[in-house]
Amino acid sequence: MAPKKKAKTAAPPLACFAGAKITVIGANPFQRKLWEAKIGAGAAFLKPSQAASLKEGNDFVVIAAENVDPATVRAKAGAAQLVGDRWLTDSIARNERQNAAAHAWGAVEERPEEAAPARRSDVLPKFGCQRKITKADDQNKQLTGWLKQQLEWWQNGCIEGDASQHTAVGLTYKVIALIRSWPTKITPENWEDQRMLLAKQHFMSGRSSSANGGWLAYLEQLVTGGLPALQRVDAFTFWEKDPVRVAVKEITEMHMGITKKQMEALARKHGVRGARDLVDRRRELPISDVLRRKLELAPCGSDAYPNSHIPMDVQETKQIHGILESAARFIGLHMTVVGSWRRGKVGGHDVDVIIHAPLDGPLIDARAYAFESPTGLGNELMARFFKAVDQFGPPGFLHPHRSSGGEIFGNAGGRLPKLNTKHAFCLSPKVHGAVRRLDIILAPTDIYAHAVIGWSGSTGFQRSLAEYAKKAHEGNWKHVPDQKPIVGRAGWELSPTGEKVRRVEGRELGPGEHWAWGKHGIYIAEGSRHDERTDVYVEDNASLRTEKDVFEFFHLEYLEPREREC
Repeated sequence: MAPKKKAKTAAPPLACFAGAKITVIGANPFQRKLWEAKIGAGAAFLKPSQAASLKEGNDFVVIAAENVDPATVRAKAGAAQLVGDRWLTDSIARNERQNAAAHAWGAVEERPEEAAPARRSDVLPKFGCQRKITKADDQNKQLTGWLKQQLEWWQNGCIEGDASQHTAVGLTYKVIALIRSWPTKITPENWEDQRMLLAKQHFMSGRSSSANGGWLAYLEQLVTGGLPALQRVDAFTFWEKDPVRVAVKEITEMHMGITKKQMEALARKHGVRGARDLVDRRRELPISDVLRRKLELAPCGSDAYPNSHIPMDVQETKQIHGILESAARFIGLHMTVVGSWRRGKVGGHDVDVIIHAPLDGPLIDARAYAFESPTGLGNELMARFFKAVDQFGPPGFLHPHRSSGGEIFGNAGGRLPKLNTKHAFCLSPKVHGAVRRLDIILAPTDIYAHAVIGWSGSTGFQRSLAEYAKKAHEGNWKHVPDQKPIVGRAGWELSPTGEKVRRVEGRELGPGEHWAWGKHGIYIAEGSRHDERTDVYVEDNASLRTEKDVFEFFHLEYLEPREREC
């Protein structure tokens, strides 16, 4: 019989709401879950359409939506104080009931600093890919550092049953980019002024609590009280005390292809405490032989390669780059270094490169490489490349373990791969007893520019550009730099199975369609979810040969790789 799961212990309601009867009108599902836990037994929730069923006897009625009829609420509220949701989020942040009069619903005219419309100069561009963002210019490194730690916990430390992590991760990327590009250092002393400015920014509305329980309240806790002030039960300050989540996070960060479900089982049933513990016990644990061999190469180090945890320096990284480039040239290809190195970062444990045909030659598309075939040109080139690496590297440079992965498909439903990625390992040419991971991407020159942008990162920039392409031009023109719609230059209409059927020029969006960008190119697609998306048009890449061409297509100012630290 499978052991029973331990019941989760919920945090108690806040003391400041003890004995209070509070009805909230218009909370979204995320707000309701958070606020119900904070308020406790005195909480009740209504949809805006249910305002007429509001009953008397409340101490407070919180209005969390704009489509609530004032006359109905005032007629039904009785003696209850009517407040906006800022009253609730501020009370939660401080664990103290705030002055209801200062947050009275409908009293916006009494607070001109909040009622005044945001000046354009007060609002940063909506999407991170519209802003130059560098780590060197970050005036709030401690704050963005804390946010990045929280992001890593939500990405890597969440386990089965943790809710809303996908939404939390997406919003955290946006908030990190916003704070990293914020022009002023935020301190406890200037927080109130900065809060009013932050409230005007996209994704940071003072009226919205978002999936993370209120970003302004969350930031206020960090700015004014540091980590000890965080109240969310899934904040990393709480999760880092959970041995299961600690183990899951460390194992996930190794990128060894282990599922979260398997990690959690290893932690709960076999007491695995972290990445190195898993590596050290790999021979005795119930895992596959393939995984055992992979764990020997883990970046945290192993008994076989005890020094893999030592990061590469500039000299070692360039030495590995030189070997790989010599191999590429030997078989008639060129090489472009991507990854965080291209953004100026030194000190990682892996090397990312794109190998490709000469860029001044004719465009080569994925069909020429036939990646789907084991005997296709793409796989033949990969085999020849690694044979050449063996030739140019020192004896025993390449480890025999190698795997495929990361093929990028141009459509949902199993379309043909557009790129080919091989994950390999090499012995460090400088640090004895260390292995380094090699991610080798073979990209057709047809989509080279998109592949370079995608693999150069940052992850936040890549997500931002994809979201910009999808959302910025669907009627939201005030946030588009030149207020001109994206119009296809030339491309092909696609069949339901993804084949090119008709060449067209000047393609515009139809009903239910949106532009889509990824490492494999620019498309017009139907459907919102990536795994359910159907591409109906693909842009010809003849005029999209460089990164600058892609930026120009989307009416964006070109950003150097180091300026893409979203």
